[in-house]
Amino acid sequence: MQFIEVMADNRPTSTLHRTMHGVGIALIVLPLIYLLSVGPAVIIVVKVPSLRGPIHAVYAPMIWLHDHTSLKKHMDTYLAFWERTAHGN
Repeated sequence: MQFIEVMADNRPTSTLHRTMHGVGIALIVLPLIYLLSVGPAVIIVVKVPSLRGPIHAVYAPMIWLHDHTSLKKHMDTYLAFWERTAHGN
């Protein structure tokens, strides 16, 4: 039991460690949220076409990835799902 107590006392508690942990999580989670949010953005464009310009500006990097990388097939499948959802099919 003494080993467990020693390990519990040695847990990192420094502010720098906690900050770096938070930054690391943010660097993973935020891009993932951005990537996945392009789907619901399709619904917005279908339902409110006047927002096409602003949404196009926000998702310009995703549009570039779609047009210039091998992600096109996967993105087409993902976006088609959201488009069908927007049309209610």
